[in-house]
Amino acid sequence: MTQVLTWRQERHHLSNRDFVKTALPAIISSMSIPLLGSVDTAIIGQLGDPGLIAGVSVGTGLLNTIYWPVGFLRLITSGLSAQCQDEKEQKDKFYALVRPLILAWFITLLILIGHRWLFGGYGMIVTPTDIVSNHAWVYYRILIWGTPFALMNYVMIGWLSGRGKMKVFMVVQIGGGLLNVLLDWFFVAIMHWSIEGVAIASLIAQVVMSSLILLYIVIKGGIKRQDMHWLGIYDKSAIKDMMGANGDYMIRTVCLMFVKNAVLAIGASLGTLVLAANAVLIQIANVMLYAFEGFGAAASLYAGRAKGSRNQSLMAATCYRAMQWGIVSAIFMALTFKAFDQSIVRLFTTSQNLIEVIESYAFWMLITPFAGFVVDIIFGIYTGTTQMAPMRNSAVLSMLLFFVAVYMSISVLGNNGLWLAQVLYWSANSVLLLGYLPGLFRKLFDLNATHGGVKDEGTIFNR
Repeated sequence: MTQVLTWRQERHHLSNRDFVKTALPAIISSMSIPLLGSVDTAIIGQLGDPGLIAGVSVGTGLLNTIYWPVGFLRLITSGLSAQCQDEKEQKDKFYALVRPLILAWFITLLILIGHRWLFGGYGMIVTPTDIVSNHAWVYYRILIWGTPFALMNYVMIGWLSGRGKMKVFMVVQIGGGLLNVLLDWFFVAIMHWSIEGVAIASLIAQVVMSSLILLYIVIKGGIKRQDMHWLGIYDKSAIKDMMGANGDYMIRTVCLMFVKNAVLAIGASLGTLVLAANAVLIQIANVMLYAFEGFGAAASLYAGRAKGSRNQSLMAATCYRAMQWGIVSAIFMALTFKAFDQSIVRLFTTSQNLIEVIESYAFWMLITPFAGFVVDIIFGIYTGTTQMAPMRNSAVLSMLLFFVAVYMSISVLGNNGLWLAQVLYWSANSVLLLGYLPGLFRKLFDLNATHGGVKDEGTIFNR
């Protein structure tokens, strides 16, 4: 509480208007990511077969498992880009884009070479029924070829975010989302291609979005030919720093991957209806949590600027505005779902049996925004300052708590125990990340510094 009051004292260094103006495009853009998956689930759900929804869920789960560990490409690129504010740092702006792109291309090659083995191994972990597994393979074998575009998008969106160009990828992703909806409708409702149709639609949308973002960067990115110092790309020290931060983020993401896949596997063990119900609820939860990532993206931008300019007051104001709008948004999301829960659920399926199962667990959607908003918002503070160790540590400890909670509750509460464990995971992550923030301030702004042998009492955390 004392920490939040201290942030409040510095809030005038970042106005509500500026923060929301920066966050809004990122919120819309972030929400478009799960909405693509939600559209696929909703279109397939109209066919009335829970097995098809389960198949899309398993296929999406595997693709997310592949992409999550390399999500650091977007976040690290955003942090590095945000720290390049001066004209003299133009070559660093170039490096912040090209180094992660090269890494993305290398990772893409490895994924495409091993994509069949990845599917086989994932099936051994999740153990879906044969019918669900066949549906999942049809979906996955098409969308896996979108990997180069998905990973390039991570880098390019991160770079634009760090440059404060959030409106650009907001427009592109909204356009891509609308294209995906139209193609889903055409391929499924008109062409009757079922799962193949939604997969092809998503693949086309990915390619179009990636091409448009790349075109914008080439034309409007502000990288001049004289700034393209190609030999400097292979600076060992810079690459080591980037990979060190990426390593911490990958550990954090692997923990998240274990939790997400455990939810999928345990849901599958409870039956196809429960698996399909969880798939729908997870899509709804993802829309909520990805919206918070929009505030996290704004926090990342301002935190990166605060670090680059060593502006401690801006950092404190960023923390305050992020938490303030996170709380407001969590209340809004919970009230919105409470008011329209039945209508929202029916967007995803026409199966009455599945609707009844979903509604029996839907109350968890009222808890999810409050449990998860801190993680996604404060997350931006750490990515913007490229300080990943606290995220790694909190993720490991929270994952351990999740599995303990699952072990203790699943046999008694069933699927409710699974959702309880998820809520505890988000909550523990939130508490731990908040607890690490004073140390982050001390590290970045040397709050223990002394002046003439006297400890500086003038900083906002040492008053």
